[in-house]
Amino acid sequence: MTSNNNRRIGSFGLAALWLLLPAMTYADFTPSAWKYRKRLPVDSTKPITAVHVDRQVFAKAAPGLADLRIIHGSEEVPYILNRLSASHELREIETEVLDKGATPAGLQFILALNAVERHSRVTLKTPESNFRRRVMVEASSDRKSWAVIRKEAFIFDFTHEGQHSSILSIEYPVSTQPFLRVTVEGWQDPASLTGASVSLAEDRPPVRQVIQSFKAPKGVAEPQTKSMLYTLDFGEVGIPKDLLRFEVLSAQPALFHRAVEVESSGDGKNWAPHDRGVIFRVPGEESLFVNIADTGTRYLRVRLFHGDDRPLPIDTITAESVLRRLIFPTASAGDYWLYYGNPDASRPSYDLPMVLARSSIESAAAIGANVEEANPGYKPPPEPEKPFSDRNPALLYGGLILAVLIIGYMTIRFIQKASAEASK
Repeated sequence: MTSNNNRRIGSFGLAALWLLLPAMTYADFTPSAWKYRKRLPVDSTKPITAVHVDRQVFAKAAPGLADLRIIHGSEEVPYILNRLSASHELREIETEVLDKGATPAGLQFILALNAVERHSRVTLKTPESNFRRRVMVEASSDRKSWAVIRKEAFIFDFTHEGQHSSILSIEYPVSTQPFLRVTVEGWQDPASLTGASVSLAEDRPPVRQVIQSFKAPKGVAEPQTKSMLYTLDFGEVGIPKDLLRFEVLSAQPALFHRAVEVESSGDGKNWAPHDRGVIFRVPGEESLFVNIADTGTRYLRVRLFHGDDRPLPIDTITAESVLRRLIFPTASAGDYWLYYGNPDASRPSYDLPMVLARSSIESAAAIGANVEEANPGYKPPPEPEKPFSDRNPALLYGGLILAVLIIGYMTIRFIQKASAEASK
């Protein structure tokens, strides 16, 4: 029931969005203050659209993308800046416990979901303590034919010297079957189970975009630190990067474990420690990337330590960043433009994040922005008026000369007066 209500509310919110759109816009946009723009090839039959923020926008927009504006005709269109970072979803699903009873295999019960939902975890409630029990989970669409989705899992509860720990949840592959049958080995008393719940527990990896690849980077040997130093110039400030991926030229050495240090700089001269990590290839496993703190500095310097081993033959170093998208409603046909390049603009505040359903964000139609162009209506801001002294240097210097003459005259008069008094 709750799930269906949520879907109806989400649908209503999406339909009502078009009625709210005029009230959600904010008339602080002055086209002449924005230097660049890109046309957005919107399909007006799609209610919600998502456009990726690309390198050009990062390089020329204000820090933090505060100056991004989407314009349709003469109206400002609200948007959500959506960062596709890693996420963990845990959502409870309404269930009903059925047919609880003892079997030769153990205590068995059925969980019925009230609607077709994705689910991946069942959690038991019990008054029992100090136990360890094997659990099997099966799924069915009709309560007649059952398929095992988790053959062997364990739940436990343990208390020792005042320290209590327990795990009462069983994970299984994501399923949409409306019925689950759970068997707890060793339990026979139905009172051992006082309740159970089903949820969706899902980890989503981040969605990334390649920012820049440095093919055959030239390394500089540092004998004193037994390392190789690679300097990466991204050409512009503001390009985000939060991961460095390494490609080793060959399979030799077959196995390695190397420390990595990363420094950052705005000018390529003054460097500050930024982050560190490890890349390795060991039997059965390898990791050739380093997560770093998100930065928009122009330069990174990567120090790859090799100790007394040979330096790794690095073929490519690739910088990546979590993908950013602009999610916005596309209620009518016509040109949509993305404007940026106004360092004085403040970050906009819209109602859209509060009224747009999450399902609408996830189903947004993805597009790519067109080629960057100069805003034809852009007018550079007037140069600040120079101080009076800068506009009238002759008066300044004349005043200084006059002040020196007056001070000199007064000094001479003081000396003459002092000499006259001393001769009396």
